[in-house]
Amino acid sequence: MIITLTGFMGTGKTTIGRLLAERFEFLFLDSDALIELATGKSIPQIFNECGEKFFRHQEKIVLKRVLLNQKNIVFAIGGGAVLSPDNRTLMKKYATVICLTAEATEIYERLKNSNDRPLLNTENPLKEIKQLMKERQKYYQIFPHQIDTTDQKPEDIVDKIYNRLVKKDGLNYEISD
Repeated sequence: MIITLTGFMGTGKTTIGRLLAERFEFLFLDSDALIELATGKSIPQIFNECGEKFFRHQEKIVLKRVLLNQKNIVFAIGGGAVLSPDNRTLMKKYATVICLTAEATEIYERLKNSNDRPLLNTENPLKEIKQLMKERQKYYQIFPHQIDTTDQKPEDIVDKIYNRLVKKDGLNYEISD
């Protein structure tokens, strides 16, 4: 089983992914960390030196390698990975996809002191968050498992996901995607 967490930046994919992997006793992988490992550069460095197009290409490579070669993992992917039709197809075919959501103001509060979000290096990060969310919403909506993380503790979100994916009569995985 591959559980892929998608959703806008700041919705909790990495934090929740780690906890969910512990719950399932799966390996946790993060696409941004794998891209940094492969390129030897941080995500902000990649955006500054190589551009977003290069980053999206690396993201596609990592996503394909993981989804085609791994089992029993929780995989957190970058919020923009859904922009690629190929990525969406791979995710729907090879993974149970959970889309994490949150209100724009909460995302802003979570990320306002972060300096590793290149897409938010603008004069008005909240406006940029709202614009990007609007552009990506149609892609996030294609995944049936939607979990709102607004005002929620990570542990409670993990419980919701776990209960949604595992039948109560044992650990028989219910994959509906």
